[in-house]
Amino acid sequence: MGAICCTLQPFYAYEKIVEENLPGALILEDDAMLSSRFDTIFPLTIEEYSSCYSNENVIISYEDSRLRFVPRSKREKGRFLYPMDRDRMAGIYFININAARMILDDACIQKCKLAIDLYHSQLLEQGKLTYLWCQPTIASQGSFVGILGSTLSTKK
Repeated sequence: MGAICCTLQPFYAYEKIVEENLPGALILEDDAMLSSRFDTIFPLTIEEYSSCYSNENVIISYEDSRLRFVPRSKREKGRFLYPMDRDRMAGIYFININAARMILDDACIQKCKLAIDLYHSQLLEQGKLTYLWCQPTIASQGSFVGILGSTLSTKK
């Protein structure tokens, strides 16, 4: 049941983004933990996204849960967003209205039979999604780092 909720809840958020014509939204799982740098870096990523990627179907990953980071050799001073060919997880991310609309349309036709992060990966592999990684990461899933238990967890 937990996997179904973890997939359905983002779809409700995507519907809200499209229905209210919002430019996008920050999606947070119940165990999201934001870095002390979040308030400083997040607005800079949105500025960078707005100037470079806003016409694309975009998801920006902010988390370090899978310990995937932009290689040092690709990092540039003053840059925060890097297009990558794989996902990180779906615990803390920004999605724009274009991506939300595309995902809803795709799910109506193809149906979503995967957990949301795997569905994002599938869309990325199909070339339908631009997946950006924020470097440095500014969020974690507490249940992944052992600090918090998810409300979906059966462990105490």
